[in-house]
Amino acid sequence: MASIELQTRGFEIFDAKLKAMETKVAKSIVKTATRTAAKNTLKEVKSNARSMIGGEMGQLIEKWAKIIVFKHQRKGSWGVQIGMKAGVPEFTDYSKVGRRNYIPSAIEFGHGNARPIPYIRKAWEKTKKQDVRIMGRELKKGIEREARRGGKG
Repeated sequence: MASIELQTRGFEIFDAKLKAMETKVAKSIVKTATRTAAKNTLKEVKSNARSMIGGEMGQLIEKWAKIIVFKHQRKGSWGVQIGMKAGVPEFTDYSKVGRRNYIPSAIEFGHGNARPIPYIRKAWEKTKKQDVRIMGRELKKGIEREARRGGKG
């Protein structure tokens, strides 16, 4: 699983408005915006798995790729990553005695003499600017929706 971080700049106006809202409402807006933006990258990851990897493993990766919420969140931030569903037996290889190999990572970063096929990193490079625009649009939409409801902010 590749963990790629996006830090946005120019979102200070959203940050100020979100801080003025009730925490639960603000968190909901941020979660929705983040997940909506991540869906854009997820589509590209699935497409890359199909085209760059191909075959049975490409189909498995396409099928089991998903958006995963970070387990440990810092106060004031919320994040997701694109990864594979846990517990898929086809993704684990024990060919070396006593050693577990995770196939999607081995494909992404390479292994032994095999060259890497960076299907997640390529998807991220292609979609990150779009993701920032999507996230900004979704934050604006969520804040405006709450303002119309008479929410604080």
